[in-house]
Amino acid sequence: MRAVILVRLKNRTALEVRKAFARSAKKLPEEMRLSMTYDQGRERAEHKLFTKAAEMKVYFAHPAIPNEIRIANFSRRFLL
Repeated sequence: MRAVILVRLKNRTALEVRKAFARSAKKLPEEMRLSMTYDQGRERAEHKLFTKAAEMKVYFAHPAIPNEIRIANFSRRFLL
């Protein structure tokens, strides 16, 4: 199952992103809390702390793999 979840951020610091994502992840049904895929970015620097807090594995999209980029861009198109 794939889903796009919007999380309101006060700023784009790694600390704010980790806390906001963890709050949001804890509200998800258990079957959706198996893993999350991030794009690359400095605001994802605290991903190990997020994994611990949310009990959810984190994977990073590879910028050189067209399929992963296509999925991310497809999702962004609807958000902008």
